[in-house]
Amino acid sequence: MNILFVFNSFPGIGGVESVSNCLMDCLGEHHTIYSVSFIGDSTAPVSARLSDSFRFPSVDNAVNIDFFNSLTDRLDIDCVINQGVYPELSGIVFNGHGKHGMKIISVLHGMPGYEKRQFWTLDMMRNASGYKKIERRFLAYIGLNHRYNEYIRKYRDACIKAVDGSDRVVLLTEMYKDMFIKEYGIRRHKDKVCFIENPLPAKYSSMKEPAWALKENNVLYVGRLSAEKRVDIILELWRKVARPDWHLYIVGDGPEMGYLKDMSTGLNNVVFTGYVSDPAEYYARGKIILLASEFEGFCMCLIEAQRFGVVPVAYNVSAGVSSILECGGGVAVRKDDFKSLCHSVESLMDDQSCLERMSAMAFGKSSRYELDKIGGQWLNLIESIA
Repeated sequence: MNILFVFNSFPGIGGVESVSNCLMDCLGEHHTIYSVSFIGDSTAPVSARLSDSFRFPSVDNAVNIDFFNSLTDRLDIDCVINQGVYPELSGIVFNGHGKHGMKIISVLHGMPGYEKRQFWTLDMMRNASGYKKIERRFLAYIGLNHRYNEYIRKYRDACIKAVDGSDRVVLLTEMYKDMFIKEYGIRRHKDKVCFIENPLPAKYSSMKEPAWALKENNVLYVGRLSAEKRVDIILELWRKVARPDWHLYIVGDGPEMGYLKDMSTGLNNVVFTGYVSDPAEYYARGKIILLASEFEGFCMCLIEAQRFGVVPVAYNVSAGVSSILECGGGVAVRKDDFKSLCHSVESLMDDQSCLERMSAMAFGKSSRYELDKIGGQWLNLIESIA
């Protein structure tokens, strides 16, 4: 079978791109894989099994639609995997004149309704004055913020179009199904909606349980340094709970780097690593990983950390995070309960035997996300619609 992955951006270093690389490697054992995207990062790793990568040629959607239809014909594509359900892609993928008999699977790589939170992290919102922020929130609340309404409408229309035009819509956890159906009013197509969780990379999937004796007293944050990740909360936590024999590693890069470094002035044992292509060395030595994001769909750094026996402590901001942390996967803290977040971290730092037990439980939970298991679910899904 010939499969075409469709992206906003590929290759790249984000979560969608990393997960897609894993999935392409797995599916590439059985099928021929292609990709098409608007942009790509030439420095990012590319799947070894990627047959060919194409770019949409224009900012004109009509041109891109013609290109997409001719591409799927020329490559004799049997199945399109629409990675993201983005407004920019919906008009292209679901243009009504595509290859006859071609199947389409759409994947929502976020929590249902995430656009309602994402809007407030846009630069034009974050950089507004305090008065403007309050005014815009109020106008949105009473339905009169037209920028907000238009932004939400575009994502809603894209999701509805994806449900109407796809053979299956894949969510990241079972807990999202009812939320998705209610959020976008698509109960008539509920049988199309399923879930497949994100997989661990192959190199992590094959790991054995790490030796606790090799770990150090390290607390980690792994991810992009951007406003919605709220790494400033982690630095504030460190100001309260830091121990002389513990270190905090901020692993990643992003637009908030300068601000966060300034904020860390005066804090002891804080290390900013910058961008790291493979954080395995930090996971291997870490004992606790923190997450205080505004929103998350299905956070890859948490399941990667679990695989290395690093215990997650996170604000429970979504069903995706909750599903990762349940059944011994880590510690879930009510969103914005900063006092409980600090208490949870202090308790673990001060009780090494408890932390070691939880490390073993976190590793056990990670087996659920091994690539062969998740890849098998994808193969079954593709075969079921063929």
